Amino acid sequence: MAQQDNPNLKKAKLFRRFPFGWIFAIVIFLLLINSFNVSMTGVPKEIPYSEFYRILKDNPEKIKSVSKIDAVLQGKFTDNTSFFVNIPENDPELLSLMRQNLKHFEVKPVRNFWAAMFFNLGPVLLIILFWWAMASRGEQLGNRLMTFGKVRPKIHSEK
Repeated sequence: MAQQDNPNLKKAKLFRRFPFGWIFAIVIFLLLINSFNVSMTGVPKEIPYSEFYRILKDNPEKIKSVSKIDAVLQGKFTDNTSFFVNIPENDPELLSLMRQNLKHFEVKPVRNFWAAMFFNLGPVLLIILFWWAMASRGEQLGNRLMTFGKVRPKIHSEK
């Protein structure tokens, strides 16, 4: 009897070889770590532009650090509470006031969607691909997977 190529059999082999369960577990693990990170640093509080401008002008030592990303200022007060402020696109007076009054002020480039995806998912995908390559190698070698580097002793008989 000739064995026919069954498409369902090929699909079943593909699902057995690709680690969907492990990918799901890794994604859940990363989401848990991210949620712990947000709870430790705290969710930043939005403050109005006028209040930020008043603090910056009258009491700048209350502000520990500020980062400008596009039209948003993110920072920390000296009591380690996080804040963010939406600012107008072009406000040279605010920028010069921040340069004069703040010790730690930085401007960061905008991250687009693809850059964020690359930096967040890139290492995870590399780990998954490495694991998948090792799993497929194990499937090819069978029970000889961990025998690399082992020297099998040979018994020599004198005849």
